[in-house]
Amino acid sequence: MTGKQDRFEYLDENWFGVFVQNSCEVTKQNPDQVLKKAWKYLEKYFGWEEEQED
Repeated sequence: MTGKQDRFEYLDENWFGVFVQNSCEVTKQNPDQVLKKAWKYLEKYFGWEEEQED
């Protein structure tokens, strides 16, 4: 098991994405792409959450 992390920005805030368990090798996925896709998913969720507040 190896760790993986990356920094992301959302509305002038810094966020860090971190793998606590990396199964990418077993599933033959690129860990950089997985982390970026996870961030895109979270960004979409943040946008949805903001829409619900209106």
